[in-house]
Amino acid sequence: MRWRLHPRGVLLRCWQDGAAAFHQGSGDIYVLSPLCGAILQCMQSSQSWHLESLTEELPLDYEGLAQEESGRGALHQALVSMERLRLIERME
Repeated sequence: MRWRLHPRGVLLRCWQDGAAAFHQGSGDIYVLSPLCGAILQCMQSSQSWHLESLTEELPLDYEGLAQEESGRGALHQALVSMERLRLIERME
């Protein structure tokens, strides 16, 4: 399964303790966790991402996610939560 940014666009601003995302299609603004901000930053550099490729690209602060099954679960949970907000979407 692959994931991508919502086609209508997402503007992102990140800080050390979190991120803010603006959904250009709906006009909604979301306050996100640092992990969600890092994921969206990665997604801005490519058309689509697999879960495994995201774990390899995340900043060193999140390196433990790639090495532990619980970390992969946390990453998947972050992806699903951003999908519910319509910031990203699945490509099957």
